[in-house]
Amino acid sequence: MIVAKRHIEERYEKEIDAPVIIDMLPSSEQAEAARRWQELERRTNKKGLTNSWTWIKTWLDYHGPLLAYSFIFGQHNDQTIGAALVVQALYKRKGMPIARIHIGTGKYVEYNRLLVVPGYLDSFATELVKTVQYQFRWSELHFDGFVPEHANALLKVGRDAGLRFQVEARKSPIFDFQRASDDGHQDVLSALSKNTRYHLRRSSRLFEKTFGPVTVEWAETPEQAKAILKELIDLHQTRWTQVKHRTGAFDKEYLKAYYAGMIDTLKLWPQGALIVCRVKAGETTLGCLYHYVEDGHIMFTKGGIAQFGDAKMKPGLIAHVASMEEFWKRGLAEERNRNRGLSKYDFLAGDEPYKDTLTNTQGSLIWATAERGLLLWLMRQASRVKNRIKA
Repeated sequence: MIVAKRHIEERYEKEIDAPVIIDMLPSSEQAEAARRWQELERRTNKKGLTNSWTWIKTWLDYHGPLLAYSFIFGQHNDQTIGAALVVQALYKRKGMPIARIHIGTGKYVEYNRLLVVPGYLDSFATELVKTVQYQFRWSELHFDGFVPEHANALLKVGRDAGLRFQVEARKSPIFDFQRASDDGHQDVLSALSKNTRYHLRRSSRLFEKTFGPVTVEWAETPEQAKAILKELIDLHQTRWTQVKHRTGAFDKEYLKAYYAGMIDTLKLWPQGALIVCRVKAGETTLGCLYHYVEDGHIMFTKGGIAQFGDAKMKPGLIAHVASMEEFWKRGLAEERNRNRGLSKYDFLAGDEPYKDTLTNTQGSLIWATAERGLLLWLMRQASRVKNRIKA
């Protein structure tokens, strides 16, 4: 018995000490990557939205033709223990082409994370960073919108390998429904500050007097969600191009198609991971909102807000609070039916002042960039010389 136990312990130690081996698949082998990725999803108990194959595949359907990408799998004792998407992009800085690498689906993803079996995060991150460092040509390496646990694992490995990162931790303002309830509040409005409540009530009265009662239209079908998305895009582009004089988030047709495609693939909550809604006063639209949902965590992603030319009318604040009230109510209904409810409303990273007025806590997400190569070094030196001359 003692000998048998020793053999088991030796075999276990050998398995733990066995290295993680990286297997890299090109974009042409997406079918095989899908099989392995989905198999790993079934084996992991802890997964998110942005590292799911449904998310990855939909993103690649619309962005993939414009980029180069590879699938990275970590193998340990002939078992897949980790997966990551590596995206290669080319952009110009001061007219010079710069090669850029992203881990995950591009630079706008938030709550980014690796897909990895619990206990293997550090070992997979180690081999992933080594692979990116030595197997890819790049001048910039980006970790975009990562959850702190995964960002810290990647950053430690990168620093140990000699990479120097510029790291930015951005707050993600959140309204936590449970926290509000624990503080004795039964609705969103009562949990906000006195000043915010005043402006919201005044604005609501103005909208109701001018147009009619404020209501929330909740998309129950893909067709309804796409109709709301269409108006959202129109409102968003009008505001960003005419008021802010910027291009907006939907300036290309493939981006419009991408968000519509997500409605089909992610499915609508509670069966799926997407909520699309429109807030009206009477028959007049105040705003259209598009959200992802991950385990009850609502992530506000895109919005289109109408413009009224009256500073006392606050359509954006009314649209968010009316939606949040509806989410809280529907989440509680799901919980009463012993289903997963909706726990918090996350405005994601960004320093817009309105976010702080509508939240009661915050999370943190990490962005990091490493640079290497002579070209970027020369560009930095030239910039320093130029600044000295100006001074």
